[in-house]
Amino acid sequence: MNGPHNDNPFQSPVIEQGSDAPAGEAIVAEGTFTQRDLKATYRALVYNWRTVAVLLVISLVMFSGTLGPIAGNYWTIGAAIYPLFCLAPLVVMLEILFYAQTYWRTKNAELKKEPEQQRITLDEQGVHFESLKMTSFLPWSRFTRLQKRRRLLVLVLKPFGFISLPSHYFESQDAFLAARKLISERIGTTSDVEPPPTEEYVDVEIPGAVSAAGTLTKKEFYTTCWLLVRSGILTTLLMVAGLVGIACYFVAADLTSGRVQSVPGSLMFLFAAAIFSIRWIRYYLGIRRTYRDVTSRARMRWTITAEKLFATSETFNLNIGWTEINRVIFRDEALILVYQKTQAFTLPRRFFASEEDWLQVNEWARRPAKSTQGENA
Repeated sequence: MNGPHNDNPFQSPVIEQGSDAPAGEAIVAEGTFTQRDLKATYRALVYNWRTVAVLLVISLVMFSGTLGPIAGNYWTIGAAIYPLFCLAPLVVMLEILFYAQTYWRTKNAELKKEPEQQRITLDEQGVHFESLKMTSFLPWSRFTRLQKRRRLLVLVLKPFGFISLPSHYFESQDAFLAARKLISERIGTTSDVEPPPTEEYVDVEIPGAVSAAGTLTKKEFYTTCWLLVRSGILTTLLMVAGLVGIACYFVAADLTSGRVQSVPGSLMFLFAAAIFSIRWIRYYLGIRRTYRDVTSRARMRWTITAEKLFATSETFNLNIGWTEINRVIFRDEALILVYQKTQAFTLPRRFFASEEDWLQVNEWARRPAKSTQGENA
């Protein structure tokens, strides 16, 4: 959790200022990302105008379906208990999801063990992100929207992901407001400025290291995404089928009895089913755009040893140990590495220069697999 509160919420007490920002009107935000920051980010993403609208519609349908037949003075009582019995349970459900969904639960546990040091630089080109494990550059066109709070800015990525900027990352309120203004002006736009030059890739001179390089095909990319979300999609399908089934039951009961009493309730279940379905439709459209605009143009280069994996592309760098891999999926033509239970990287066999290199990496992957639930699929 966060340490004691500082009187200045726009200055992190645990991070020393780093090197100068890149040339131009760049804004540097640097600090320690904590459990409290993660929870604030979740709430900023969940409680937006879309969510409020959905909650109001669902609760209104619930209200009309349960208390609609009641007439007279009971409507006054119904209006009083409406927020308690309709809105409150929905809000409680959203709060519980923070501890139930895989990403938030896993990330919260990691931050409890060790808060994450981050450095984020904003300029006309995009967002430069740095942490101990990862560095990346994301152009403004990769972001869809900005969720603003009094002491928090959250940039939402296509098709999923986010970058969070708590106020304590900034030296002053003026810097925080300047960052908010820059993001609002540039988000979703294509920069006319040339992207930062990329250093020519050179294999790391590590004795015994194996190199691999290539670009993922659409099938490989979709397979990687499916691995991360398949349980969520299958759960959603079961929920949608159940909601539609309940709605059909109510309609059939009304038709049998010749009365029309369950229409509001049926509409509520159908509306909920549509909401769950739209989420994954948007996800599919998002990953399709991501492959077309980003992944299909990115050449990943790997340098792999018995202890660590180094990966780099035009906008991305990764440095992790084999022991940090949660799960390894062994296939005839690829290795799929699950990292932090919420990210996956595919290493196709065709990326390697020789069969010996491929077999060597498989051997290294199997060593920690006994403790990280490696599996064949």
